[in-house]
Amino acid sequence: MSKRILNTNNCIFKCSALAGSITILPFPPTFKDGNGQALTKNTKLCCNGICSILTSSAGGVPTPCTQVCIGSWIKGIELNKKINNVSLLNQNAMIMCPVGGQITATLKPLIPPVSVDTPAMPTADTGVRQNETTSDKDKNDSLKDEKNSHEENNRDKKEVTEEKVLSDTETDKEETEEKKSTEKEKKKYDFALCPYENCEKAENCPYIQAASTIDTKGAASKLRRNSSAKERDYDELADIHMQKYEISWGNQAHHMISINDAYCRYPELVKLGNYFGYDINCKENCYFLPAWEKGDGYGEKPTHYKKAQAYEVMVLSGLQWHVGQHNYRIELPQEIISKYPQLRTMKCYSDKINEDVKKLVIILKKRFENGCPKENYEKNRNYFIEKMNGLSTKIEEHLDIFGTYPKDSIPYYVSAEALRYAFEIPRSEKVIFVKKEGNDWIFRKYKYTKYLKNNNQVFMEETDRFVYRDKRACILFCESITCFLIADESRSFKLPFKYCVYTQYISDSDIDRKDTHFSALTASASDKGSSYVFPKRMISERLKEL
Repeated sequence: MSKRILNTNNCIFKCSALAGSITILPFPPTFKDGNGQALTKNTKLCCNGICSILTSSAGGVPTPCTQVCIGSWIKGIELNKKINNVSLLNQNAMIMCPVGGQITATLKPLIPPVSVDTPAMPTADTGVRQNETTSDKDKNDSLKDEKNSHEENNRDKKEVTEEKVLSDTETDKEETEEKKSTEKEKKKYDFALCPYENCEKAENCPYIQAASTIDTKGAASKLRRNSSAKERDYDELADIHMQKYEISWGNQAHHMISINDAYCRYPELVKLGNYFGYDINCKENCYFLPAWEKGDGYGEKPTHYKKAQAYEVMVLSGLQWHVGQHNYRIELPQEIISKYPQLRTMKCYSDKINEDVKKLVIILKKRFENGCPKENYEKNRNYFIEKMNGLSTKIEEHLDIFGTYPKDSIPYYVSAEALRYAFEIPRSEKVIFVKKEGNDWIFRKYKYTKYLKNNNQVFMEETDRFVYRDKRACILFCESITCFLIADESRSFKLPFKYCVYTQYISDSDIDRKDTHFSALTASASDKGSSYVFPKRMISERLKEL
């Protein structure tokens, strides 16, 4: 079936990424085809509207498209039909815009010819009624003829209808097959960064044929298998800490360049990766991090206990806690954000990695927009893999420094707890630990200190103690301290005041790890963003409660 030649009046153009219109710009005159000027490979299209690709790149800010597309037709070129030695375009015409949108031609419906029914000629009025001049026999014959004529008309209509249905079915089938063929042809060129429309070998090029997707099923297991040496090194160091402090935890093989949140969001990058033999599950992209251990009931624990466990493991391992989503929400108190300006533009791990990968894609587009990946294959392959591994190395350096100075890992925090650990736990704080001894409740005052230069170890130095018998004396002893850790699983003991108080009850089995519980408690207090209260005012407000 021959394809219609496009002209300025018989078609419109639509872009997969554009919410707007596309205009055919004036160009040197060619011959008239039908009622419009025929379109050739030199046709220029001007886009006007909001581009979804540019909008996504701008973080959701509606961004207009002002592209003028010319010379990138990948489909619908009539090689044997030319004017002024320039090929014409047919109804399958397709062009790629510079930002990645696909512009296709859509034919306007043909206007069918208007059929004019010939009106029946009226019979002459003889002034004689039919029933007066027609016998009964003639009347019956007339009725019979009318019935036969009616049946014949119905039969003709039925045959026409059936022919039309068959014709429409065949047309639909042809259009469906043509659409599938077009989509298959179009898919072959999807996400290619090279100038394939000008390449004679593009049809059978292995780069063009390379897939733009990967199978992500079982990716974590593949990453672990490919990184066995890294896992052994991690386990040796983790076992030393576990034996020394009588604690255990699991581990997680972490993709530094995330698969679904970053790599697979850029099919053009995946296509290059498949062509050059890059594996996102390679050991260079793996970093082992601590996580909760199966069977320890982590998911059922209250929030404070989860936080305390995470902080304890981060202190002992010097590594970020992996549990939780990488696309967490950053909800730090304004006082902390004001103190650390770098937090004002802080992005969660997923968003930051996605930003890094997007920059890498732009670099690769510039490299291949005027060249062929197949030429100097080894050189191009080494360049691509060096760029991917280079990004992994950059992330790895930020993860490594967490054990020395957690704040320098910014902005690469794999979990919200790792971010909170770095910025919410105070360097120094006064805290009170309450425990029953005999019949008395004993208040112990501690100076809590986190030493940054000693693997972030927390030290608790007891500075004073008080036997609780009088409420007023208790308030004066507690001064302006706000964090209280109470060893009373039944929660029967209550402090004699409520003003500016952050409490946490623990069981006797948790007493040996009270420093970790204080870390979680002080971080929670910081998270609430409470403002500073002068000691005299705090004591005064607490005394009013009496």
